[in-house]
Amino acid sequence: MDGMKQLVTEAILENLEIPECSPPWKSTPVIKVADLGCAVGPTTFFQVQNIVDAVELKYCGNSQIPEFQVFFNDQNSNDFNTLFASLPPNRRYHAAGIPGSFHCRLFPNSSLHIIYSSASLH
Repeated sequence: MDGMKQLVTEAILENLEIPECSPPWKSTPVIKVADLGCAVGPTTFFQVQNIVDAVELKYCGNSQIPEFQVFFNDQNSNDFNTLFASLPPNRRYHAAGIPGSFHCRLFPNSSLHIIYSSASLH
């Protein structure tokens, strides 16, 4: 898993563009992440945490560390109850479930910053 963490971190550090600092009266930036084909299990949460850690590293030194909204996607038959019951208690993100095939459109245009999938080659 360390190799994957390094790849994810490098990709985020090189490619994620941080918007210019907002004035203090504006809200905290929100980074939206989608895990497509998440299933249920610790690997899903491990990879999401790697993404959160990498984005926070990218924002290091910036006055506004973003909040995170993570969308967990899988087929309609996935047990989302188990997924949400097993969320890490000290997570640093807000979680939502998005049922449906990721081969179809799930999100509005330009609504996500990072999309991750470890199942796209099945």
